[in-house]
Amino acid sequence: MRWPWRKTETRSASYGDEVVNHLLRQANASALADGLQTLALEVAASTVGRAFTAAEVDGPIGPELEPWLGFIGRGFVRRGESLLVPSAHGFEAASSWDIAGDSTWRYTVSLARPSGAQTMDAGTVLHFRHNEPKSAPWRGRAPLDVADTGANLAGRLEAQLANELGGPSGQLVPVPMNPQDEQFEELKTAIATLNGRGLLVESQAERWGAGGGESTFSARNDWTSQRLGADPPDSLVNLLVEHRRSVLAACGVPVEVLGGGDGSARREAWRGFVYGTLAPLGIIVEREVRRALGIDIRLRWDGLRASDITGRARAYKGLVESGMDAGRAEALVGFDGAA
Repeated sequence: MRWPWRKTETRSASYGDEVVNHLLRQANASALADGLQTLALEVAASTVGRAFTAAEVDGPIGPELEPWLGFIGRGFVRRGESLLVPSAHGFEAASSWDIAGDSTWRYTVSLARPSGAQTMDAGTVLHFRHNEPKSAPWRGRAPLDVADTGANLAGRLEAQLANELGGPSGQLVPVPMNPQDEQFEELKTAIATLNGRGLLVESQAERWGAGGGESTFSARNDWTSQRLGADPPDSLVNLLVEHRRSVLAACGVPVEVLGGGDGSARREAWRGFVYGTLAPLGIIVEREVRRALGIDIRLRWDGLRASDITGRARAYKGLVESGMDAGRAEALVGFDGAA
């Protein structure tokens, strides 16, 4: 196949934002709004990655490819692509790569080893990708790369809640005192470092221990500890919950798979996840292996599909009773080990 365009594309794994986020957290600074670091995206990547790990590979490179299936599954969600290169022990993952060429693609690949970059033909690497833009079909895109406004919203929502919860928390206990300016500075410092402890602050009562003293304001709540801590509005929490559902859906993970709903809803969601997400991604893996290595393989999720044994049994019974050949019905519902 000839590609009528010229391209140079660099795909690299940068850990700069992760390091900056860590340093800011260490310094008790505000959280950064980063859609790629949100919990919902990691839940989706972990779910798809674990499901890929449970797959079996039928074919001559099954033992070499199976240890990398979880890596490939996570790559579809987090980066939209992943790259494996042959090694003495099977395959090795690339951390970054450049692509250039006209009719033939050439990969300059960086591996996690001291020897640095290597250059190799497209026919010797396994480049699993999806959501490729028409203008750059050599580049995969993650769901949140395509829906970047949604990724930005998810990052801002989680960052806002992180900032809400990152403030001081504790109990303020009023006591009679007349703080000077320098004492107020000490008070502000103490509040910032509460971490759930109690702190003595000025009371509104006019006298201490004199009996019968009246408060400048209302004595009803005076000398009663007051809670200081995060109180995010319900609208923010509800928006985050609903938006996480959208992120999971964009990544192909029905929220019912992770919990909630009755048994029927969860079984239907699981069936949709296997057939609507895992199976199509598995076909991408199969086609890439066939393209690059000329080898036919097949990814099977028989272990996961066994959880739907009751529904498949009902489907088999209905097919046979409607007149279908038993062998054909077995193949359709996966009871013959071939589906």
